[in-house]
Amino acid sequence: MLGMIACGAVLGRILGVASIDRLALETRLIADEVAKRAAAGTPIDPAIARKTIEREKRLIRPFLSANDRSRWLTLRSLVEQGTFAIDGIVVEPGWDTIDAVAHKDSKGTMRLYSSKPPLLSVLLAGPYWVIHQTTGWTLGDHPFEIGRMLMVLYGVFPLAIMICFTAMLVERIGTSDWGRIWSVALISLGTYLTTFSSVLTNHLPAAACTALSAWFVFRIRNDQVRRFSTFFMAGLFAGLAAALELPALAWTTLVAVGLGVIDPRRTLLATLPAFALIAMAAVGTNWLAHGTLTPAYAHRNEPNDNWYRYSITLTNGKTLESYWTNPKGTDRGEPSQGLYAVHSLVGHHGIFSLTPAWLLLIPGLVMLSRSCDREHRRAATAIALVSLVVIAFYLSRGQPDRNYGGMTSAFRWVFWLAPLWVAAIVPVADKLSGCNRGRALGLLLLGSSVMSAAYPSWNPWVHPWLYHFMVHIGLVMPV
Repeated sequence: MLGMIACGAVLGRILGVASIDRLALETRLIADEVAKRAAAGTPIDPAIARKTIEREKRLIRPFLSANDRSRWLTLRSLVEQGTFAIDGIVVEPGWDTIDAVAHKDSKGTMRLYSSKPPLLSVLLAGPYWVIHQTTGWTLGDHPFEIGRMLMVLYGVFPLAIMICFTAMLVERIGTSDWGRIWSVALISLGTYLTTFSSVLTNHLPAAACTALSAWFVFRIRNDQVRRFSTFFMAGLFAGLAAALELPALAWTTLVAVGLGVIDPRRTLLATLPAFALIAMAAVGTNWLAHGTLTPAYAHRNEPNDNWYRYSITLTNGKTLESYWTNPKGTDRGEPSQGLYAVHSLVGHHGIFSLTPAWLLLIPGLVMLSRSCDREHRRAATAIALVSLVVIAFYLSRGQPDRNYGGMTSAFRWVFWLAPLWVAAIVPVADKLSGCNRGRALGLLLLGSSVMSAAYPSWNPWVHPWLYHFMVHIGLVMPV
């Protein structure tokens, strides 16, 4: 199994390898510029000049997309300037983003803001504040040193939590060692959550919260744990999952119903207050950022208050026009809803085509629903219902939203469901472990899933391998 995982990862990197050496390019350009200034007779300190030019050029940066830079901008602005407005930082080289909105602040001045819900940025600003106050460094001056330190906390830590609590569920549900190992290998290396652990998104924290809440629900329903703290934690993490991924509200609702049936009193006194705490935090941070209770994306289609269509003069005197006035490529949206559904499920951004291990989800749910354990049957119903609601929600969106998640290596809006899906697959993995052919099939599905996740080895904000393959053979037109 380890050999198949290794081969799948290497195959993904082989498919994704390309000659992209911006570090060498930046080094050469800096050296040329320093030499040019020295030749002109300009008094120059090579070390200072190199640092200045390096910041001006900024060809390499650890923040790989407008998507994650949008959140990093809010982090910087909160810590360095004490405001949610990002127009004072977006002018710096390498800190541009298209994921922004503009509206007037409390003083009536037009300002630029991240379009992302502010709660996550507020939660993550604390560690950066500590670093900034302790060292005086900023992400502008030391993007790699600080950025990589923070991504250990923002990426590795939630990934470890998600794997750990999913593995705990697998251990309890599984009946064979091979099936358990296969399932934990899938959540560890076979999903795109590992791919996206190097960038700042809401998907990985949401998946970690889903795994945590699922474990506490399991403890309550299967182990008859009746501590108020367990009910509170189940509600807290289910609520936070919904705050980070709005469609996860379906999971939050089922958690409330499932716990309410078991113990109405503790649900009322512990779980619902936890929900309320998260809701107040989400709404409160949105009010602090934008002066309104409605999130930024709710203003996208407002005829007289569209925050996504703007023209704003920045602090450097340049005028910034909104990208969303005339979006390009994938961001224009897929005109055909049917074609969008096909490619989102089994096509170039397909849930099942890019992670073939998810093909075992339906038989896994069927097996769970036929289990002699009543709680397993109810879990199958809950996971199936949440999955259908979430997938239907995204497939039914209008054309502007039918963009597969933008320039991305997978259909990222369902990543947070991975812990639930792995738990549902465990019975099938146990079944496959019973014969050589079954194990071979399981290893093939696992290896191909690892391959897909490994393909975008240096940047998850690229099209998936299947998209490039379809373009190469002429099945789809490049966008």
